[in-house]
Amino acid sequence: MGQVRREKQWAKELNEGKLNEHYARIWDCTQELLRSNPGSTCKVGVTNNPDDKNYYKRFYICFKSLSFCWKIGCRKVIGLDGCFLKGQVKGELLTAIGRDANNQVFPIACAVVDMENKDNWTWFLELLKDDLDLGTGVDLGLLESVKVILPHVEHRQCARHIYANFNKAFSGLELKKLLWACAMSCVEGYFLRNMEKIKTISPSAYEYLMSKEPKTWCKAYMSVGFPYEAVENGISECFNSIIVESRKKPLITMLEEIRIYIMDRLWLVVHSLGNVFEVRRACASYKVDLGGRVCSCRLWDLSGIPCIHAIAAINYIHQTPDGYISDYFSVNKFKECYSKNISPMNGSNMWPLTGYDKPLPPVGRKMPGSPITKRRRHASEKESCKNEKKVPVPMPPKKIGRPRKCVVAGSNPHVSVPTQSSQ
Repeated sequence: MGQVRREKQWAKELNEGKLNEHYARIWDCTQELLRSNPGSTCKVGVTNNPDDKNYYKRFYICFKSLSFCWKIGCRKVIGLDGCFLKGQVKGELLTAIGRDANNQVFPIACAVVDMENKDNWTWFLELLKDDLDLGTGVDLGLLESVKVILPHVEHRQCARHIYANFNKAFSGLELKKLLWACAMSCVEGYFLRNMEKIKTISPSAYEYLMSKEPKTWCKAYMSVGFPYEAVENGISECFNSIIVESRKKPLITMLEEIRIYIMDRLWLVVHSLGNVFEVRRACASYKVDLGGRVCSCRLWDLSGIPCIHAIAAINYIHQTPDGYISDYFSVNKFKECYSKNISPMNGSNMWPLTGYDKPLPPVGRKMPGSPITKRRRHASEKESCKNEKKVPVPMPPKKIGRPRKCVVAGSNPHVSVPTQSSQ
């Protein structure tokens, strides 16, 4: 096994290079990225130790084409998340992810840091703020940001993470359904009624949820105009899973792979005045303004796609819903998202030599306990796994033992055979 490990390490060094050689070329890689993609932002952070040696600390990259296309084509919502690197050198990958006109993943910027802390997040967000011209965060919905950098930004929390922490102390299917009903409520009245039901079941659960600032994870309190109605940050989790294999590679190889990857219910409609309608069904009634593209249910305002009440009013005037969908879902917006391309760069054999001090790899940091190779499942995921139908495993056939030998009376003086009388 020792020989196999050494051969494997030799093969990896042959393919990816030694760590010292790899990190020594970080400045050359940065210069080539800036040469091939003018206007992009590449920042390298190093730590100067008392022994006059430089050690890698963090790296930031935001391509000009991505920042430009996000400004003109994507919805003004950014998902922020961090995930662990799985290679020889541990660290964290911080990402800023947007949504394009087709509601798909749109990478904006990323940073590879030694650890996830306030200093690295502040550094990352300050650079992101300058690249996207965010100012103080006005007219922007941003997930889990830093209020010091963007004081006027609207903060939204991921409802799935709210439930994950909630389920640790308050389990049960009824509480789970009520929590998600609260998160998906588009009107404040629905949210308050669902919260009252939770309060009836468990007052402590009610107090816990109210302490988590419902205005940051409930649809009823979200601002309109982005348009973005999701209550979870699944777009970032999706991106993290897409690049899971790249996260096992060395820094420059991982950045190169990421760069390559980037490349029917009936409603009664009553006409009021002009483009304003009242849409009714049983006791429910909603005001729809086709001219302003708003509905009192707020779902159209949040998502940018006509809700069922708006569609009923649109059908009433014999028009199609296509003309009432937000421009962010149009083909032109989708083309604008990818109107610019990341220019190709030369290989490492043609990188310009820089005069900067060559940094050494970061000092290894051993995590407590034995290394974990599989993702830890949350308690809620374990419950769902238990409910899955288990496929019965066929049992192996029983082994047939050897037949016992017959003992003949008189053949062994130490073995006695019962007689008729003794039986």
